[in-house]
Amino acid sequence: AGYIDAVSGGGGLITVPMLLSIGLSPHVVLGTNKFAGTLGVFQSARVFVKNKIIRPKAWLIAILFSAFGSLIGSFIVQQISGRSLHKFLPILMIVVIFYIYKTKFWSDNAGHYNIATNKSLCAAVGTGIGFYDGFFGPGTASLGIATVMSVFKLNLIEASGVIKLLNFSSNFSALITFIYFGNVNYYAGLTLGLTYMLGSYLGAHFAIRIGSKYLRPLVMLIASIICIKLIINQWM
Repeated sequence: AGYIDAVSGGGGLITVPMLLSIGLSPHVVLGTNKFAGTLGVFQSARVFVKNKIIRPKAWLIAILFSAFGSLIGSFIVQQISGRSLHKFLPILMIVVIFYIYKTKFWSDNAGHYNIATNKSLCAAVGTGIGFYDGFFGPGTASLGIATVMSVFKLNLIEASGVIKLLNFSSNFSALITFIYFGNVNYYAGLTLGLTYMLGSYLGAHFAIRIGSKYLRPLVMLIASIICIKLIINQWM
């Protein structure tokens, strides 16, 4: 799950059903998955930063607002059911797949991180991605990558790295809320999280090595699987 999540997102497709299968309640599943996901995305984000694909300081505003948005989203989801939102997600995923297919990718070596100078855009993107991740979650990476590529004109590798930073911020923020409400199974979360970190480490290195040209089909494949799974679960 960590490997898949680091390469193209979608690790939750594996971890959430697995956690549900051991009898945890839906809210505890979400909280435990956030616990493991926080550890995993920290590892993959560290790899992107270490390889100088992204600079955290250039995205600080987006990172902070991602945490803010996630805090709000995760608090709201404790109070209400997000089932009605689930039915619209496949439509969003179809849009993401189409966008990634049509997008002309920028050079793998471009290094566009300095384009994140518009504070309002950074705040808006960070808040939106964070809120969605905290409130719901599935498809966050694919939706986030498409958004960052569109708004900041990054290539797929750079966008993946930025999303790892925002996801770590949003995951950690949401995790605090789930812990506050007592919706985390620490034993399952730690066990899953440690293996998640290993997979994330390997997956992040693989994503950087293969480049945007070959990463695009993987992102499209994972987004398609998420879309099909959600259509089956929510519309059938």
